[in-house]
Amino acid sequence: LSLDADDKIKRNRVSLEHRYDDPQGGFLTQLTTQLYWQDAKVTQFTAEDRNTAADRTRLNVFSNRVFGGAAGFRSDFATGGLKHSLAWGIDASVTRQTGLRDGTVPTAPDVFPTRAFPVTDFTLAGAFVSDRIEIADGALQLYPALRFDHYKLSPQADPLLPTFAAAKQSGSRISPKIGAVAKIAGGLSAFANYAHGFKAP
Repeated sequence: LSLDADDKIKRNRVSLEHRYDDPQGGFLTQLTTQLYWQDAKVTQFTAEDRNTAADRTRLNVFSNRVFGGAAGFRSDFATGGLKHSLAWGIDASVTRQTGLRDGTVPTAPDVFPTRAFPVTDFTLAGAFVSDRIEIADGALQLYPALRFDHYKLSPQADPLLPTFAAAKQSGSRISPKIGAVAKIAGGLSAFANYAHGFKAP
């Protein structure tokens, strides 16, 4: 006879950021660090007025709690006739994901409360280094870079999913990149780029 829905989204975030710039142009030209914590929750509630079947409700809750940090560095310097703008950094985060299904008059074979997936911790970490090399006063610029990525998915044993066999998953990858820009007469430039990428599942 009727279906009423009430959806709510709530997100709390706290972050701390620090930035350092060297006006004297020392080896460490710039430093940026950041720490953050975030807690987000999505709640979906529905109530059904049915005739002649029994009235029923559904409550779905998805929570996502993240703690992480990052640091980035930049250095400008010269080696012989080459100018360098070297950047490197790291970032890492740990996310705990939880989901809950509850309500009244469950549809067989469900038994409330239950979950669509077990409580899971998801770890991401990365590190990179890149350089901009100027040759012949910038007539040729090279952009070599290297990045390391790591992920780990850790589902927990969950009493609400007694028959679920949790399986951990992890992996790492090193991704290279090289780019070049050459200035041509008349304000024209030619560029080339070769890169590998990686995205955690």
